[in-house]
Amino acid sequence: MGGDMYLIRGIVIGVIFGVPAGVIGIMTVQRTLEHGFAAGIATGFGSTAADLLYGCIGVCGLTAVSDRLMSWEWLIRLLGGALIAVFGVRTLRAGTLRAAAMEQNADSSETEVSGRRRSLFLFGSSFLVALTNPATILAFLTAFASSGLLGGVTAGQGACLLGGLALGTGGWWIFLAGITCVLRRRINGGLFGTLNKVLGGLMVAFGIGAAAGGIL
Repeated sequence: MGGDMYLIRGIVIGVIFGVPAGVIGIMTVQRTLEHGFAAGIATGFGSTAADLLYGCIGVCGLTAVSDRLMSWEWLIRLLGGALIAVFGVRTLRAGTLRAAAMEQNADSSETEVSGRRRSLFLFGSSFLVALTNPATILAFLTAFASSGLLGGVTAGQGACLLGGLALGTGGWWIFLAGITCVLRRRINGGLFGTLNKVLGGLMVAFGIGAAAGGIL
C-alpha cells in the first residue's frame, strides 16, 4: 500500500476523532468567542498534539506503554477531570465577556509577547486535557488494530499516517474555530455572557463526571 493511502487513512481517523469534539470542542468554542480565531486554533492544536503522541504509541505498537497508561486510568481520569473542572470554574467566574472582545480587533492593544504567552497557555492546557483522557489512547489502539496498522507499518508509512492524522484533526479545529469566529461577530453582549456561562458549566459537568469515573 502506497504512502498516499496511509495518508488518507490517517485523515479519516483524524476526522472521526475530531468531530465528536467533547470537552476540547467546548474549550475551543469558548476561547474563540472570548479571544478570537487564533485562540481557538491554539486550543484545538493542543488536542491534535496529544492525539499525535497517542498515535505514535499506536503506530509503533508500544503495547507496554499503553498497558501501563491504562493501569493508571483511575488516576488519569481524576487528574484530567479536576483540570477540566478548574478551567470550567475559571470560565464561569469570568462572567459576562468584555464588549470589546466581540470586536474583530478587540485584542489589537495586546502586546506580541502577551499574545504568545496566552497562545502557549491555551495550547498547553488543551494538550494536558486531551492527554489525561484514557479513552483517547484506547480509541486509537482500537482504530489502528481494526485497520491492521498497530505496529505493522514502516517508518515512512507511519509518518504518512501521522501526517494524515494531523491534517484530519487539525482541519476540524480550523473549521470549528472559523465557524465560531463568524458567529462571534453577530452575538450581542448579553448573549455573549450567557454562552460563556453555559460553556463554563458544561466544562465543570464534564470535569466532575470524569473525576467521578476515576474514583468510582
